[in-house]
Amino acid sequence: MNEYIKTHTIKNMDDIQEMMRNLFGPALQKMLDAETETKLGYSKHEKNDINNSRNGYYKERNIKTTYGEIPVSIPRDRLG
Repeated sequence: MNEYIKTHTIKNMDDIQEMMRNLFGPALQKMLDAETETKLGYSKHEKNDINNSRNGYYKERNIKTTYGEIPVSIPRDRLG
């Protein structure tokens, strides 16, 4: 957040909301990816012997938040 503040000028509430969207979006994406990793029991690109595996992402979705809409890609696996 400090890096964002150093590189962007915050003048009003819209700037704060944009900053929060820019911080929250990637954090939410990392949480979704971590949830998939936990569910499958192995890291991305790691060899495994289970019958379920990653299967890319669903179409990008916009999540409505108090900071505005945030685009995220929902990970999917072969067995749903």
